[in-house]
Amino acid sequence: MPGRTSSTRLPGAGSDMTFAAVRSWSGYLAVVFLTCLDVARERRQLARLDDRALKDFGVSRADAERESARGFWDVSRRPHRR
Repeated sequence: MPGRTSSTRLPGAGSDMTFAAVRSWSGYLAVVFLTCLDVARERRQLARLDDRALKDFGVSRADAERESARGFWDVSRRPHRR
């Protein structure tokens, strides 16, 4: 849009957020949301594995149940993917 740059201020009384800041935050929130969906899916899959499959990669049933019981928002101790 003509005249709208990354330093353009948002309309509103006393607003000091720029469009760039909004884009940055919305991108961050999208990544967090998609990560939470991914975590929930992986934990559901883990809960469905049988004992033989868990043993194949060295996870006990108790560990799998503990991990799958964690909330989708609980990703603080999740290892980063490479």
